[in-house]
Formats: sequence, C-alpha cells, structure tokens
Amino acid sequence: MSTHWLLYPLDCPPCYSLLEEAIDRYKDKLTELAQLMEELKNHPETVEDFDFQRKLREADRKIGNLLDEAKRAA
Repeated sequence: MSTHWLLYPLDCPPCYSLLEEAIDRYKDKLTELAQLMEELKNHPETVEDFDFQRKLREADRKIGNLLDEAKRAA
C-alpha cells in the first residue's frame, strides 16, 4: 500500500478553506445556541408557557441534529 499521498498531500482549492471557515462559524453558533437552550431547560421557572416549552424541546432536538451533522461534515 502506497503512502505517497501522506508525504505529498493534495492542495485544496481556495474555496475549500472558505467552506471550512463557514462550517466552523456555524458550529460555533450552534454550540452557543445549544448552551442557551440548555440554560433555559435548567431554569424552567423563567418560562411558564407550556407551548413555549414544547417548542423549546423541539428546537433543542433540531439543534442537536444540526450540530451532529455539522460535526460529521467537518
């Protein structure tokens, strides 16, 4: 098995680094949003609207899915 590619890695086009930067920004934003959601879940006394809590749980699930997807894409 040749390890030639390990010694001479392929050069990626400049757009790839732009894509990596965008993915990193999205992951940072998703992490920040997930932390905010966790804080809201840990302090339920601040919110007594049951519909809001239901929507919060749904948003939390979707954020988790997006974060997992972003991590797999990187």
